[in-house]
Amino acid sequence: MSVFSALDVSQSWRLLTRFVFVLMVVLVVVLVCAAGHASQNPAPDHFLGLAARATAHEAAGNTKAAIDTYRRALACVPEAEQERLAFAEALARSGWAGSLPPRQALARYVFRLAQCLHRVLWDAGRIQEALAVYDELAVRYPTYRLLHLARIDGLRRAGELERALEAAREAARNIRGYPSISVALATTLRGAGQAEEAEQVLRETIAAFPGRPAAYTELGLLLLAAGEYEEAEQVLRQAVELRKANNDPGPATRIARIKVLTALGRCGEARESAVRCERLGVALPVEVLASLQLSCADAGEGGEN
Repeated sequence: MSVFSALDVSQSWRLLTRFVFVLMVVLVVVLVCAAGHASQNPAPDHFLGLAARATAHEAAGNTKAAIDTYRRALACVPEAEQERLAFAEALARSGWAGSLPPRQALARYVFRLAQCLHRVLWDAGRIQEALAVYDELAVRYPTYRLLHLARIDGLRRAGELERALEAAREAARNIRGYPSISVALATTLRGAGQAEEAEQVLRETIAAFPGRPAAYTELGLLLLAAGEYEEAEQVLRQAVELRKANNDPGPATRIARIKVLTALGRCGEARESAVRCERLGVALPVEVLASLQLSCADAGEGGEN
């Protein structure tokens, strides 16, 4: 073999070695990236496994483990919309979603996990952390109605009326066509002392959705607080009839109507309503019963049954 042939072979060998080295480096980088992506977007079965373990921890009273595992399960769901959709479709392929569209099924399941985490944190006295669970998901799911209703309710229960009102207004802007959102806004407005706007929202809701008793009940409570007893009684009577048509005892509605009837001095009707409540298993507050008895006594009807 000539000197030049030996040099050519040597140079070719070096080039081949470099090529193989570069190829190995590229392969390693690809594997590392894939592993990183997999760690950021865990497999759906890992997500479901974490959810099941979190539920078991909560049932066993292991609060710390339940909180940690619920958080890990929720962290499995990608934040980016496209990745989240792919994650939902992967879950659906396993038959997990049932008949629901993948996106809707995932949103519902995430909300249920959030409810569990919120409850465990709340019961542990970690109120702000509990509220933050819904706050964070509200950004990711701006039109998921049940999530926003839970968020508003949680803020109200925590006494965070300004934040609750902000959340209710945000939900009303983003989620249209649902009377429950409008009623939540009106309830929050009433709690914040903005009765006039609350009444306007409720009357508009009743006009748009005349068959929904919640709006009637909330309007009746608002009118009761304002001393407008005659109209309050009419509105609450409509609410009771709507609930009866849906086989719904409607405790809050019936109790409010008894209050109105008592305030109007219509003791006979108030007592009849109280008896119906008892038959339906609706427990009347002590103060409502005391007010009814006192009113009937003043009217000379205290001895009647």
